[in-house]
Amino acid sequence: MSDFDEYANEIARPALQQRNGQAVTHVARDGTQTAATAIVGEESTERNYGDDGEKQRRVCKVTLFKNEVATVEMKDHVTIAGESWAIDEILAETPTETHFQVARSEGVEVSRPEYRQQS
Repeated sequence: MSDFDEYANEIARPALQQRNGQAVTHVARDGTQTAATAIVGEESTERNYGDDGEKQRRVCKVTLFKNEVATVEMKDHVTIAGESWAIDEILAETPTETHFQVARSEGVEVSRPEYRQQS
C-alpha cells in the first residue's frame, strides 16, 4: 500500500464510519464480543423448498474496519439490530477492512385458507 493510500484511508475511514456506519457486535467463535461500527448493505431474501418445508434465507454484505475488529473468520457471528447473523462468506480483505456476507436461515410457516378449520 502506498503512502498516499494509507493517508487517504486514515482520512476517509472515520468519515465513512460516522456517516454510513451502524453499531454492531462482532462475536468471535471463542465468545469474545467486540462493539464496532460497520457498513451494512441492503438485505435480500432467498426462499428454498426442501423435504423439511420452506426455508427463508436472508443475506447481506457487511464491512468491518480492522482498527475495531482485527480478524474476522468463518464461524464468527455479527449482531445487527439485535439479530445474530452467521458469517457466510469472506468476500475480500484489505489492510484496513474486511468485506463479508452474513446470513440467517429461518423456517417459513405457510397458512392457506384450505388449512383452516371451520367452526
